[in-house]
Amino acid sequence: MGSRGSVSGDKQDVYHRLAKENGWRAHSAFKLLQLDEEFHLFQGVMRAVDLCAAPGGWTQNICLHCRGDS
Repeated sequence: MGSRGSVSGDKQDVYHRLAKENGWRAHSAFKLLQLDEEFHLFQGVMRAVDLCAAPGGWTQNICLHCRGDS
């Protein structure tokens, strides 16, 4: 049976560390930034609904982007 890594091992993920250093709630915020850069997801967006957002990293990212803080 293969192991998937421990919780403590996940904490050493470079994006997890960068997210904490930059004030992001989740490391997935970096993926959303990458997707937006490639596909311009936020262009013209005035409102967004994030369903089941936990810990809220995507919502945090969208709010900053729509306000023009990024």
